[in-house]
Amino acid sequence: MVRSLTVVSELIFGSFREIIRPGAFDEVLNDDVRALFNHDPNFILGRRSAGTLALTVDERGLRYDITAPETQTIRDLVLAPMQRGDINQSSFCISRRPRRRGMVPGRGWCGDS
Repeated sequence: MVRSLTVVSELIFGSFREIIRPGAFDEVLNDDVRALFNHDPNFILGRRSAGTLALTVDERGLRYDITAPETQTIRDLVLAPMQRGDINQSSFCISRRPRRRGMVPGRGWCGDS
């Protein structure tokens, strides 16, 4: 979500909070982004350069639309569990390094890009 404070993940020593600012995805909208199952490059669900992944940004954040491959593996690992409701969330990976990082009193570890 854009400009909203969200608990993203529970960690061993607590949790961290992440703020995604407007414009954070602008630089990658035309890149050759890949949609992967469980962040595994062996399970490509869609790819922007192939026309099987579309990325857009709206007031809520990044939106993606995937045309998944018609394979038994993807049907078994992804599509069937989604239809059953077993898979109902997704995540994304950011590889850009923040320019400023450090501890902020009352907020913990912060990075600003």
